[in-house]
Amino acid sequence: MKNIIYGFVAFIFVTMFACGNDQTNLKYKDLLEYGIPIEILAPDSVTVFSSDMGIQKDVSLKGEDGYEIQLFYSDAFRNQKDAVSDLKEVIQANPYFKEILEESENGFIYSNQLDSTLVNYGFRYLIVKAGKEFIVQPGMLGIYTLDEVKKLYDIAEKIK
Repeated sequence: MKNIIYGFVAFIFVTMFACGNDQTNLKYKDLLEYGIPIEILAPDSVTVFSSDMGIQKDVSLKGEDGYEIQLFYSDAFRNQKDAVSDLKEVIQANPYFKEILEESENGFIYSNQLDSTLVNYGFRYLIVKAGKEFIVQPGMLGIYTLDEVKKLYDIAEKIK
C-alpha cells in the first residue's frame, strides 16, 4: 500500500513540474545588434528579423514552442501612463475587441472575438526608457490562446 501512495505522490510531483510554466530554456538575448538597447528572454534557437521604418524600428523574434514576440521601438513622445492608455484605446477601437482581461501599470492582456467560436488573445506591454518607447506584443500573424499570451507577457515583464 505504501508503494502505491509513494508512486502516486511521485507521479503528482513529476506532473506538476512537467506541466509548469517552465522557462528555464530561455536566456537573455541582447538586441543591441538590431538597434534596440534591451535584453529579452529567448530560446537559443530564436530567429530575429529587423526592419527600420524611419521613425520606428520593428524587431520580430520567433522560436520554438510558440515563442513569437514583436517589438516596436521609437523616440518617446508621451509618458508611460499616457502611452499605455493610448495603446488601450487603439485595441478597444478594433471591431473584434471583446475585453481587457488583465492590466498593470505597463501593459494589458486582451481578447478579440473573431467569430462565434474563435477568441484570439493578445497583449501590449510598454517600456519607456532613456527617451525611447518600446512596445512589446505577440507576433502579428498568429492566433494565440490565453496561456500562450500569458507566457509571452511574462517574458515582456522581464525585459532588461
